[in-house]
Amino acid sequence: MADIRYFNQQINKFKTLMNRDEKQNALQVLDDLHKRYPADKNLNSWYSFYYNTMGRDASTSNRYDQAIKHFRKALSHDGSDLNKAFLASAMVSNKDYFEAAVFMEKNLNSVASKLRQSFMKSIAHSYVQIENYRAAIYYLKEQVFDNPNDLAALTQLAQAYLKNQDNQSAIKVFEKIEKFRPLTDREKGLIHQATSNEMVKNKYRTAISSSFEIQLDDTQFEGYLDYILQTLDRAFMELGRIYEYYPEHKTRVKVLTDKDFNHVTGRTEGVVGLRTTVTNDLYIRFGKNIEATNLDELERILWHEYNHHLLMMKTKGLGQVPAWFIEGIAVYLEPGYDLSNHLRLLLKLRDKNLLFHSKALPQHMSHYGMYVMASSMIHLLNEKGHLAILLNNLTKLNYLHNFEQMFKDITRVSSLEFADEWNQFIRDYLSLNAEQK
Repeated sequence: MADIRYFNQQINKFKTLMNRDEKQNALQVLDDLHKRYPADKNLNSWYSFYYNTMGRDASTSNRYDQAIKHFRKALSHDGSDLNKAFLASAMVSNKDYFEAAVFMEKNLNSVASKLRQSFMKSIAHSYVQIENYRAAIYYLKEQVFDNPNDLAALTQLAQAYLKNQDNQSAIKVFEKIEKFRPLTDREKGLIHQATSNEMVKNKYRTAISSSFEIQLDDTQFEGYLDYILQTLDRAFMELGRIYEYYPEHKTRVKVLTDKDFNHVTGRTEGVVGLRTTVTNDLYIRFGKNIEATNLDELERILWHEYNHHLLMMKTKGLGQVPAWFIEGIAVYLEPGYDLSNHLRLLLKLRDKNLLFHSKALPQHMSHYGMYVMASSMIHLLNEKGHLAILLNNLTKLNYLHNFEQMFKDITRVSSLEFADEWNQFIRDYLSLNAEQK
């Protein structure tokens, strides 16, 4: 009886210390009890509670590495569904997608039905993130089999089919979705893209390097194939070094005639290249908008679009990276970039009072002058020594920690405050170089 009374007294002490946020002292109480009662299994639930609390605290502050360690310890004391769910969530938040998928797969048949459904969705999501689309399709089909009316799973399945280049299956899934609700404009656009890809697929001539799969849709481009491959291979090495990121899978690049580019992408004038977030492919217009002899222009476009690809792959599309950074870094890292080459245009923008500032930092780039200003903002970030740190931390972006938070942590100013700093910097720069006007 004395032992039971002592045990309960110590557990009450543990609870009090936890409530006071004296976590280390609380753990010491449990460790002392364990030394005294090494065979008492009741301690497992309290150890689980302790490590689960520590894991949730770490997750709240985005310290997912630490959270994973705590949740693993909680699971070692109590193999409950709750601990499995917290551990899986922390792995996904930490972008440990492969490890998360493997862990959830191993536990699919040992968890309750509701958590099993949640795991199926997370497994599919994780496989999409690491570009294992076949595995993602398998788990999405399982979800649809269990619940044929699961529109979210159907939508993700259609997108996974598109990423896996199975256009016909994607179209069939969209047709199923349309029976339940009207398709969104974006989904109609995806059907158009899938249909167009099927139409031009047989025209493609393919060349493969260690890092790229190049698809040409016209024989007139074959004379430029070596140049395209060499240019992309240089971009792979140089931009990869800057981003400290090299994609594990080949990047697919489709070089299209003017007509096919318009048909597949739905874009007409003014767009010479783009990256699609659906299939992660790069589309390059090779027609009337790009003269065949203008190899410098072609090189610039290839680097620009591959830059977008690296940024999206490194961030997994998370973090709400603003347009000025996305387009600015792509222009800034184009071969031969030099701020002085844009002097005349920047002077015109200044004289027309069109320079970016905190109250005029657009969400979309709508004309060439905006691209020039955005790239000069990147120039200033590099001058201040912030650019390399920002690029290195892109992998830390997630649903809870966005670009703006990261930017402020690194630069000590908000992006709007930085826009005002840049505005003054560029005015001073233009004043010093006014004689070149």
